[in-house]
Formats: sequence, structure tokens, C-alpha cells
Amino acid sequence: MPIQIGWFIPIQITSFLPLQIQSFTNQQIWALTNEQIYWLIYIQIQTLTPQQISVFTEKQISYFAKEQIPFFNEKQIQTLTETQILSLTIEQITWLTKEQISWFTKKQTQTFTKEQISAFTKEQIQALTPQQITYFNEKQIPRFTTEQIQALTKVQIQTLTIQQIQTFTKEQIHWLIYLQIQALTPTQISVFTSKQVLAIAEEQIPYFNKKQIKAFTPTQILTFTTKQISAFIEQQIKEFTPTQITYFNEKQIQTFTKTQIQAFTKEQIKEFTPTQITYFNEKQIPWFTDWQIPYFNEKQIQAFTPTQILTFTTKQISVFIEQQIKEFTPTQITYFNEKQIQTFTKTQIQAFTKEQIQEFTPAQITYFNEKQIPWFTDWQIPYFNEKQIQAFTPTQIESFTEEQIKNSTQLLLRKEEIKSFNSKEINKYNLNNETLSSEIKNNSRKL
Repeated sequence: MPIQIGWFIPIQITSFLPLQIQSFTNQQIWALTNEQIYWLIYIQIQTLTPQQISVFTEKQISYFAKEQIPFFNEKQIQTLTETQILSLTIEQITWLTKEQISWFTKKQTQTFTKEQISAFTKEQIQALTPQQITYFNEKQIPRFTTEQIQALTKVQIQTLTIQQIQTFTKEQIHWLIYLQIQALTPTQISVFTSKQVLAIAEEQIPYFNKKQIKAFTPTQILTFTTKQISAFIEQQIKEFTPTQITYFNEKQIQTFTKTQIQAFTKEQIKEFTPTQITYFNEKQIPWFTDWQIPYFNEKQIQAFTPTQILTFTTKQISVFIEQQIKEFTPTQITYFNEKQIQTFTKTQIQAFTKEQIQEFTPAQITYFNEKQIPWFTDWQIPYFNEKQIQAFTPTQIESFTEEQIKNSTQLLLRKEEIKSFNSKEINKYNLNNETLSSEIKNNSRKL
């Protein structure tokens, strides 16, 4: 005759031997009361077969105490049905050992409710195998708490699938600590949604490494706020590929700091589009270093606006190479101010094309100093027009060499004309040129 389980008082349950426990039928298992289950000792619990474990009812599962839960072995844990998993209370979840946590199967892992997931401790989260991490679905991932997210190890982070990464909430992205950010693979970085990109904190930005930086997509780059852009450190700026450089928009470009601008490599500078070049403001232009200036290409140079040209420092002007000087359009030539013109080196002056020479205004002509005048080549001299020649001051005329004078009939006549001036006429002439210079300065300020 089968043992009548219900007849035993709870404490008597402890006297059953392992073989007797294993002989319990489904009906006898179901007959175990709350109190009787509570009195099962660890040897008896470990004796239960996987088949017996699977027949415990929802209520019975919820009766196992803190002292009993840790004694379930791997086969028993993996036998728990979906209904039984759902029956585990929040307290019982926290009683599971780290080893037991690592035993749950895919189906079991995906069964946990939002509330159960929220109950996992930091140690339990870290006990999950990389494979188990991939089991969590898009409804479960958002339920991870701050502490749980920050508990994920480097290996666990790198195991997360694309779908899981995109399931992270804005808050969860914000919670990632620096070691976790650095653990993200380039592929994982590249699948961040726009909302997730916006959730990255300024304090997190400096932790992205070389490979991660290069993984940012065009959409992600355009999504960065100006505050996020300004948080990238010098070394990170250098890691953007030349192609990525072309994605920055106007507001982002105007956010670049002095340190960031001076971090641009020659390959990056060459890739800015002409339109992007026009976005740098008058505060930023002087930040380009002497070694960066020579890498601006033809289209970039011709994109410089009047304001940008007037913003270049004399030191920057002096490092434009010969080929770059030739690329300035005749119209751009008219924007250079007095200090800039007086900075032109011999090589730069001799690089001016005939079209550029012809565009210097009379006022600009007066800015060339007596040291620079002799640098104009014999082939350049004939391209000075009548207004320009008339603008040369007596001091400038005296600075021309005989060879230069020979190459321009108008210049020769002008020299002879000045020779005939008396002191009063020379003073008047100089006064007129000062007025002309004043006018161009005012126009430059307006630009």
C-alpha cells in the first residue's frame, strides 16, 4: 500500500531515506504540504529525481525556503518547467547560488519575468555565462537595473547581440561604466540607434577607443550634440577617418575647440569639403597651426570667405605654400589686409598669377613695403594696371629695381613723373594714399 504522505506530521518527513524519497509517485509529491516541504533536508532535496521535480505544483515550488534552494543540483534546476520558473518568488530568485544561475537553459532564461530579472543580484548577473546573456530578449533587457547593467563583465558585454544592444534604454546606456564602454565591439558601437547615441553622457565620450571611434556611422556622427562633440579628447579626434570627417555639420564644426582643431591630421584636413570649410568661424580660423595650413587644397582655399581670410594671422599667412597662393581667386585677393600683405614672403609674392596681380586694389598696392617691391618678377611687372601704378607711393617707386622698371613703360613714366614732383606735391600724394588706405581698412572691418 502506498505511503499516505498527508498522514505524517512535518517533522517526520525528515526521517524518509533517499530511496524512499525517490519512490514517491506524482500523487505523493502533490500531497506534500507547505509545512512538509519546508522540512525536507538537503540530502532529500538532492535525492529528488528530475521527473519528480517537474511535477511540483506552482504553489509547492513557492514553498521552498532560503535554506533549501541552494541544494538543487544542475539536473534539477534544468528540469524546472516554465510554470515553475514563473512560480519562483522574488526572494527565491535572490537565494539561487551563482552556480545555479549558470545552469538555466535558454528557454528558462527567457521565461523570467521583468520583476524576477530585477531581483537578480550583482553577483548573480556576473554568474551568467556569455551564452546565457544572449538568451535575454528585447522585453527582458530593459528591465536590468543600474546595478545590474554595471555588473555586466567585459566578456558578457561583448557577447550581447545586435538586437540586444538596440534594446538598451537611454538610461541603461547612460549607466555604462568606462570599462563596459571600452568592452563594446566596433560592430556593437555601429548599431547604436540615434536615441542611444544621444544618451551617451559627456563623461562617457572620452572612453571610446580607436576602433570604436572608427566604427561610428554617418548617421551616428550627425546625431552627436555639440556638447558631445566638445567632449572628444585630442587623441580621439585624430582617430576619425578622413571619410568620417566629411559628415560633421555646421553646428558641430563650430563647436570644435582649439585643442581639437589642432589635433586634426593632414589626412583629415584634406578631406573637409569646401562647404565645411566655410563653417569654421573667425574665432577658430586662427587656431589652425603652421604645419596644418599647407594641407588645405585648391577647393578648400577657394572656399574661404572674406571674413575667414581677414581672420588669418600673419603667421598663418606666411606659411601658405607657393601652390596655395596661386589657388586664391582674384576676388579673394582683394580681401587681404595691410598686415597680411606685408607678411607675404618672396616666394609667395613671386607665386601671384597675372589675374591675382590685376585684382589688387589701389589701397592694397600701397601696403607692399619697400622690402617686398623688389620681389616682384620681371614677368609680373607688366600686369600692374594704370590705377595700381598710380597708387604706388614715391617710396615704393624708389624701391623698384632698374630691371623691373624696364619691364613696364607705365612704371617708367610714373617714376619720371614722381621725379618732377616738388615736396608739396609728394606730401599731397602721400596724404591721398593714406586716405585710400583708411578706406580699405574700414571696408575690411565691415567684411
